[in-house]
Amino acid sequence: MKRTMILNMSVLLVLAAAVNAQPADEGKTCSNETLKGSYGGTISGTRPAPTVIPGLPTGLQGQLEQAIGLTLWDFDGKGGFTQSISRKGTISGPGDLPVSGTYSVNANCTATVRPIVPGLGPGEIRMVIVDGGKEFRTFVVSPQSTMVVGHARKVN
Repeated sequence: MKRTMILNMSVLLVLAAAVNAQPADEGKTCSNETLKGSYGGTISGTRPAPTVIPGLPTGLQGQLEQAIGLTLWDFDGKGGFTQSISRKGTISGPGDLPVSGTYSVNANCTATVRPIVPGLGPGEIRMVIVDGGKEFRTFVVSPQSTMVVGHARKVN
């Protein structure tokens, strides 16, 4: 009798856990409004060294370098953003870079970001938004030679 009661209780606990194991965000969708406000984060990876660096030997301009940085993204909730990047490259050294552009969020919480970087051609960043819009992860799709990933968390 005791064994049957323990078995029945175990089955009930497993069933209750299965019912409650539904994803917390099930049925919720994302939109451009999911990204609104400021996000602070980091980036790291490889990229071509900038071609216009005072004092940099011409043989190093455009060579792949490792780069790291801190970012502050500001999203308007309507598809526009600005970004401040404080970065350091193994060839180019430290520097700050202002970026602006557009973004488009899909219902499944993935997004495409189109940054406009002064002096560079068009770029593309892919993003996944997590934790109800409190953070996101990114990677650079183009330019092709840039292999940079990032992560940011909402600060306000």
